Amino acid sequence: MVLLVMFTFILNSTAALGTNIWLSRWADRSKKETLSSNSTTKPISKTHGLTVYTILGCSQGNKI
Repeated sequence: MVLLVMFTFILNSTAALGTNIWLSRWADRSKKETLSSNSTTKPISKTHGLTVYTILGCSQGNKI
């Protein structure tokens, strides 16, 4: 039982970290595209960004 609780905690913490990293990269990339018209990075579509964010958010919500 203790291992299950530890595993769930680690999974939730990893998902929270992934969500924070994803949001910061998505926002930075969006800000760079707005400021410079000749950006070399490929833009992230709104649908792709929201899909990744939704998957990460749902993985945080799966608790026992």
